[in-house]
Amino acid sequence: MLYLFRKVLIVIWLVISCLVVLPICFILPFRPSNGRRFTKLFSPLSQWILGYEQEVHGIDKVLNLEKGIILASHQDSLDLIVYGGLINDKMVTIGKKQIKWIPFFGQVYWLSDHLLIDRSNRRRAVATIERAVEKIHQKGYVVWIMPEGTRSRGKGLQKFKKGAFHLALQAKLPLYPVVFTSINKALDFNKWNAGKIEVDFLDPIETSKYDADSMEELMSVCYEKMSEAIERLDSRIKG
Repeated sequence: MLYLFRKVLIVIWLVISCLVVLPICFILPFRPSNGRRFTKLFSPLSQWILGYEQEVHGIDKVLNLEKGIILASHQDSLDLIVYGGLINDKMVTIGKKQIKWIPFFGQVYWLSDHLLIDRSNRRRAVATIERAVEKIHQKGYVVWIMPEGTRSRGKGLQKFKKGAFHLALQAKLPLYPVVFTSINKALDFNKWNAGKIEVDFLDPIETSKYDADSMEELMSVCYEKMSEAIERLDSRIKG
């Protein structure tokens, strides 16, 4: 019952946060700073509503990063709250094209210059990756991409799709993995004090020695490091 109440409050707060930021988005469209304004408003209070603590490790590796790619694990919709408070004015994400049509939030997302990908159309998906490379090198953006492509929903790190790695090889930049504690193991939203999760920014993974022929090896290296990091964080969960 408490979790349901919290979910209702989160939805209400999400709509309010969007309505506060949307006018700025229309006045100053297609700027990553719009996304930062939204998440800095939405995430802190959302964490308080959900009643959990969050501890972040290694964020200094990406705070002043220019022209970067962050490889992020994807558990569920809570990712927006967990990662949201950690982005800066140069960070954008790559999300499904359907996000654009979510009332209020979709418009904030689109006007924050995030990239929308159509995974059902290979040509359009490739074009999105090419635009991401341009934004990285021409505008100094840091692109967050979730290689699983879908929420894991408590099933552990899912098989990676190739888009993130095509992006890294084309941009000729290292990958900065980030993971966090398994929500289904660490948090109980039916308790006032729901628990604690840890977010861990891992050491960068160089991509310069890889090419299209060895991309599967790069994917395997990233998967192994991220999976091991999640296991390490989960082992610190207190009962």
